[in-house]
Amino acid sequence: MEKDGPRAEALVDLLYRALMSVYRFERDNIKEFGLGYMEILTLKTLSRISPLRMGEIVETLMIPFSSATRLLGRLEQVGFVERVYVPEDRRGVHVHLTGRGAQMVADIERYNLETITGNMNGFSPERIERIIATANDLAQILRIDGGQGPDKGRAPEEKP
Repeated sequence: MEKDGPRAEALVDLLYRALMSVYRFERDNIKEFGLGYMEILTLKTLSRISPLRMGEIVETLMIPFSSATRLLGRLEQVGFVERVYVPEDRRGVHVHLTGRGAQMVADIERYNLETITGNMNGFSPERIERIIATANDLAQILRIDGGQGPDKGRAPEEKP
């Protein structure tokens, strides 16, 4: 792949437009649900991988331990997560999504799905398949771990 020239400029512009679109999409979620970006991301993470230890949350979200503590404190205060002290685990604290937190995630995901499907109204099935294929390739394209975090290597039914 060329590193300069018209194709490279087009890719740089594409990345900017994609980032701006995701930013605006997330800002809409923040406005709609009254939660910050990291709060929404934490709830969505816990809905997929729960419980998690504090260290796993820090690793997955790539934030300092002190930031994770404050973030989880806010989510616990509104009843979306619960920190459970586990004496047999020397690391001590497991974070669980509560029923209220799970409902919030369901509401956010329903809202997002309605937004996305509404915006794709009129797209051909082939175009939708191309969009899905591109989205599935995003982790490789951007060289990220795909948000797998602490569960990579675990069977889907395994829990910490």
